[in-house]
Amino acid sequence: MPVRVQYKNPEGARSKPSLYSHVSIVPAGDIAFIAGQVSSDTGQRDNEFAQQFQEVMDSMELILDDLGADFDSVAEFTTYLVDPDHIPVFRELRNDLFSKLFSGPGYPPNTLLVVQRLGEPEWLIEMKAVVSLSKK
Repeated sequence: MPVRVQYKNPEGARSKPSLYSHVSIVPAGDIAFIAGQVSSDTGQRDNEFAQQFQEVMDSMELILDDLGADFDSVAEFTTYLVDPDHIPVFRELRNDLFSKLFSGPGYPPNTLLVVQRLGEPEWLIEMKAVVSLSKK
């Protein structure tokens, strides 16, 4: 079982608009870098953002499980959105789901970027992660 990542929010650091921490502390050991995960449905431009978000998180969970890890092993997320209007929806979906996926009280740092487009025009969100695979 991987050692849990520790999350910190130093006093005086800028307040956060959503569930993430300013710092993650990863025990020495193996680290995995999970490539950007996207929706598997590349045929529909109208694929709803919430559905794509869920598919991305399901894919992350499958990969973490394959690594013998879980969401508490995630040291950092990077999220790419193609529409700034999705930011509030993303935060709402993430806040709801993260409280179920993470044991808390901290959550991994997340860098959120809005980009012109992703690898396929129908993709609305892509997330990648850095994961601690350190053993106890």
